[in-house]
Formats: sequence, structure tokens, C-alpha cells
Amino acid sequence: MAVFQWSGKTTRGIIESGEITAATKEEVIALLGRRNIIPTIITEKQKKVRILRPGARIKDKDIVVFTRQ
Repeated sequence: MAVFQWSGKTTRGIIESGEITAATKEEVIALLGRRNIIPTIITEKQKKVRILRPGARIKDKDIVVFTRQ
């Protein structure tokens, strides 16, 4: 399941936004519809990628696990 960021209007015209976990965009639309929210924007939230920065130390435990594999 993915995390989606959404923005939409309620039946009263109030703009709301948030995050919701669902399998597809269609499921997000259905879930928001049950809350009486008409979605205007739905985007899948990107996962953050951890990048090992230069000079960062690798833990001894990680090296041991890696070499045993």
C-alpha cells in the first residue's frame, strides 16, 4: 500500500488536505468520497532514499552481517 497526499473541497467549500494510505488512486477517491470531500489533487508520496554521505562511518555490526552473507 502506498501513501497519497491529497487536497480537496468539502461540500461546504472548505479546502482540506492530508495524507491517506491506500492501494490505488481510485481507492483514495472512494475514501474521500465517504468523507464528503471532492479531491482536486492526489499524488503518491515518494519514499525517501537514504544516501550514504562521504565520510560516514559504517557500523561494525553491519560489516559483520554483510560479510557473513
